[in-house]
Amino acid sequence: MKPVLQKILAVLAGFPLAVGLLFFTFIATWLGTLAQKDIGLLEAQHKYFESLVYIGPEEALFGFLRFPLPGGMLLMSLLAVNLVLGGIVRLRKSWSRAGILVMHTGVVMLLVAGWVRLEYAEDGSIGLLEGERGDEYVAFHEYEVAVGEIGAEGVVREWVVADEALRAASGTSTSTASFAGQPLRLTLSGFALNARVVPAGVMPGTRSATVDGFSVQTLKPEAEAEFNLPACYVTAFREGDSAQGGILWLGARQPWTVRAADRTYVIELRKRRYPLPFSIELVKFTHEYHPGTNMPRHFQSDVLVHDGTGAPQPQRVRMNEPLRRDGFVAYQHQFRDTGSTQLYSELQVVKNPADQWPLWSLIVMTAGMLAHFVTKLVRWIVRETETLQAGATR
Repeated sequence: MKPVLQKILAVLAGFPLAVGLLFFTFIATWLGTLAQKDIGLLEAQHKYFESLVYIGPEEALFGFLRFPLPGGMLLMSLLAVNLVLGGIVRLRKSWSRAGILVMHTGVVMLLVAGWVRLEYAEDGSIGLLEGERGDEYVAFHEYEVAVGEIGAEGVVREWVVADEALRAASGTSTSTASFAGQPLRLTLSGFALNARVVPAGVMPGTRSATVDGFSVQTLKPEAEAEFNLPACYVTAFREGDSAQGGILWLGARQPWTVRAADRTYVIELRKRRYPLPFSIELVKFTHEYHPGTNMPRHFQSDVLVHDGTGAPQPQRVRMNEPLRRDGFVAYQHQFRDTGSTQLYSELQVVKNPADQWPLWSLIVMTAGMLAHFVTKLVRWIVRETETLQAGATR
């Protein structure tokens, strides 16, 4: 192996790098926690913990000093490399170090589980009144434009413009969407993550574009990202007809209606929806408050799971007792008292390929620590026994 490559591997596998990574992890955690009050939890998570590099702190030192720092993604990636090279590959192999080897393997498993969760998990919520049944859940922070064709029995077909295309229509950029076999094409522009629709020219901060006397006023994103109300301009191009402009807004009470080639379409901006391979029916919701307060003490949902293969299966969902089925996990998230006899329960639904990986990694680390402890104990017992025997023969 070349000397330069050996030096690089020595640095990547070295203990000083591990100490430095843990120090910068502390800095990112500290700054990210402080930033939550200004930019909100979601933005702080993206900026400090899901990035390779970030510019910090939020409040400049001495009023002007801000500098680039390693983000959580870079730190955890380097830490994984450091553990693999220094704690597994280059670790001298012997029975006395078997426990350490197993422990390091468990930590690497935990880091990989976090990356899989970040890149591939989908999460949202499903809200139900008692007696209601649902088979899809709604994302917390992703959006989509839904285009539905109206027939005699309501919406007969639906097409979706994904969150990525919607966000790409911000600033001066536009996004175009067409639908196979349909006489309709959409162009999206002026996307704002948080906005309200106001009469044109009435409020400061409104965009120059107007539609039927209204404009989109861009607002500062909410600290709690799920309270944002995004909006964008949309132009519908119809075959053989003129274009028609409109505004899509999450806070709109009704979808936008467009006619094209004797067909009627409804278009709305909404939170992204994910289908479930089964449906959940809320049978009964139970909750208790701490005496004399409005603080929930206990709440749970009794549900029926319908999968189309037989009789519905009863399941109780409460704190630390989620519903797990077909790769999905449904947690008891929150509830709302509607003031009527029916109660509203909201379940958080997560589809995470690495759902059980943290548990397995903790089992591996526990086994490693136990093996290391037993090895040390046996060596100590053997050494003490030999010392006693040597003293007895004198």
